[in-house]
Amino acid sequence: MGRAKLPGRVIAAAAAVVVCVTALADAARALTEEPLSETEVEALQFYHDPARLGEGTVPWQTLADIEVKVSAPAPFQTTMRREFGSSIRSIDGATVKLQGFIFPLQGGERHEYFLLSAYPPGCPFCLPGGPTNLVEIKCAEPVDYTHEAVLIEGRFEILKDDPTGLYYRLSDARRVGE
Repeated sequence: MGRAKLPGRVIAAAAAVVVCVTALADAARALTEEPLSETEVEALQFYHDPARLGEGTVPWQTLADIEVKVSAPAPFQTTMRREFGSSIRSIDGATVKLQGFIFPLQGGERHEYFLLSAYPPGCPFCLPGGPTNLVEIKCAEPVDYTHEAVLIEGRFEILKDDPTGLYYRLSDARRVGE
């Protein structure tokens, strides 16, 4: 009786997990071993400075104004309730700008539907950050993919009970300053 061969997909999935774990370990090591350099701090401030981007730009810190309350009404049953802060509720339905990085959900060079991330995606198999660092984008016109930060303008919506776990969406969005 010979050894069974693993299908190529299983091997590829295992390799992807190894890549993600290695990337996370490297990131954790970098956070614990040495602080960010001045250049790295300046780069992060550049990408997250709404004053530099102009009127109507929402800083990512605003999207963190949320409290998630978890309760267990019965055994093996957990519910989560989101309480959005006043700074978020005040922009619900308004046209705003966000600067971030395109996180495509499908292959291709142009996208009408993608996630905008506060941070550049480092691993193609991992999401960068949690739900306050990601915004669902639905564009009126396709946007070219780029590794650089983009400025996106659209109608901001709070997603109260989205099954995907996302908290926010920009609809009728377009890229600004192309």
